[in-house]
Amino acid sequence: MTETEINTELNVDLQIFNSAATLHSGASDLKVSANVYATKDHCDLAVYVLSEPILQIAADYNHQKYAFNTNSKLLLFSQSPIELITDFQPMQMKFIAKRKGLIDLNADVQLGKEINLNLQGTDKQLFRGRIALDAPYFLQTSYYSNNEEIKPFLVL
Repeated sequence: MTETEINTELNVDLQIFNSAATLHSGASDLKVSANVYATKDHCDLAVYVLSEPILQIAADYNHQKYAFNTNSKLLLFSQSPIELITDFQPMQMKFIAKRKGLIDLNADVQLGKEINLNLQGTDKQLFRGRIALDAPYFLQTSYYSNNEEIKPFLVL
């Protein structure tokens, strides 16, 4: 027998939303749950399987600066978490994806200035690149790739 439980709260005066959902399968003893908490400036999401967190996301929004950022962690099979971090500003965007000891990706876009991409794997530089976005050097590129270090990541 499968049981589902959902609880939701909304406080309009304080502009807060809170919700939790749980799915429990009695036959396989599988339990999955998700929790959401949100205000006008912040949001948290957490997903659990067998009482272990597999996904955690925090997001913030700054109305005055028109800025939005997130910090996420994906945890699978007791491995090191995969972290995703974003930061959106009116003239700049940053993205970071990393898993300790495996991969580290950093991307940075600055409108009217440049796009930068940096990729490291197992603490070795795999790729680094830059594309100019400013008027005098528009779309000029420079990059470095380490083909010998990239090959192990491409083996299936």
